[in-house]
Amino acid sequence: MSKSVKLHENLVEPWTTPVRITGEEASDVLAQYSSDSTNWHDVYTETDKYIRFSYDGG
Repeated sequence: MSKSVKLHENLVEPWTTPVRITGEEASDVLAQYSSDSTNWHDVYTETDKYIRFSYDGG
């Protein structure tokens, strides 16, 4: 299952410190990026406007 969302263009808030949540290990989350929501790639570039996630290995 994959979902895509538009990246925020004016992100100004810094990231906070990550917190480890205890419990069962989840599968890896895969992310892909796109500038047109048709052609997807694994490495973010400045022209990208969309991101999609996969929670089941792609």
